Amino acid sequence: MSEQVEKVKVKPWQWPAEWVKDEKFWRDVATRTAAGLIVGLIGYVFLVLQGVIQSPSFWDSIASFFAAIGITGASGGFFFAMAGVLAAGVHLLVMTPEQRKAWVKSKQVSYGKKKSETIEESSPTT
Repeated sequence: MSEQVEKVKVKPWQWPAEWVKDEKFWRDVATRTAAGLIVGLIGYVFLVLQGVIQSPSFWDSIASFFAAIGITGASGGFFFAMAGVLAAGVHLLVMTPEQRKAWVKSKQVSYGKKKSETIEESSPTT
């Protein structure tokens, strides 16, 4: 018998979190990366053999490789940091006023107010 899988509608800002958890996503990333490297290497070798570009010295190649890795890492880190900030901002925008008030109260404790102060402020005085 075939199993019925319930499809839960995921909100667009939660898509990256779903992608990271999915094994198929990482298999696809690895496959496309390997394919791109193979095509790039074949193209590079072809251009060097045809004399269109000169083959660089060994140390220039090493320096270029580490520069490319550094640039890729920095841009990837920036991308994921901005995605996190954007996801948090969107989450705040779609909160109901009650959820936002509860969130602000929970953050007051972490910004220096003690729990007792927060409780005293929220309790009505008679």
